[in-house]
Amino acid sequence: MNDKNSQVSKECLIQAVDLHKTYGTRGDPLEVLKGASFEVQPGEIVGVVGASGVGKSTLLHMLGGLDRPNAGKVFFRGQDIFAQKNGFLETFRNRHVGFVFQSFNLLADFTAVENVMFPALIGKADKKLAREKAENLLAQVGLQDRLEHRPAELSGGETQRVALARGLVNDPELLLADEPTGNLDYRASDSLIDLLIQLNQKTGQTFVVVTHSQRVAAKMHKVYQMLDGKVARTKKEFII
Repeated sequence: MNDKNSQVSKECLIQAVDLHKTYGTRGDPLEVLKGASFEVQPGEIVGVVGASGVGKSTLLHMLGGLDRPNAGKVFFRGQDIFAQKNGFLETFRNRHVGFVFQSFNLLADFTAVENVMFPALIGKADKKLAREKAENLLAQVGLQDRLEHRPAELSGGETQRVALARGLVNDPELLLADEPTGNLDYRASDSLIDLLIQLNQKTGQTFVVVTHSQRVAAKMHKVYQMLDGKVARTKKEFII
């Protein structure tokens, strides 16, 4: 993809155009993104691979409106998400985007079903309906018997499945997963990715998965490689 000639496409679900990001303004600033461009079509499962520190998580955070670029734009269905009025990003994240983080980020004092309900309640959903949705999602990820367990009472694989259910509770068009298998063994990792693929086939939801795992990336529809602050499409056979 030629960064300078990237055109805004309303056919893309999410599109990043010529993103730049530098952290630190004094001493020795760290330039993480150096003109990164990236696009995802509706219904795709896309992998983003690259060594630690190349900007994968930074890119993901910008796609989800969690962090702003120093330069460049992010478009969701052709709309520049960083050019909207105050309050837009919060609504965008709650209604259109789900997040799954490597560190899970579950609330320790809340049960599995309460953790999954939380984003729905933030979106002012009816509490009863939110609980029903959370219970259904936990059943879909195989945790129907773990509804009242707290994170400390769950295995790593179970905890990540709770995090996945939480990311899906508001029926997002786009789910962004940052190293979702990073803390899992091979078996749990394969199980989680297979579940994402099943959900994609069933619901048509779009997934962007940041990963350092070649095995995980090989299961994606498309794979992009991050190198020196930029993004390039790569053939899956090159990463296996």
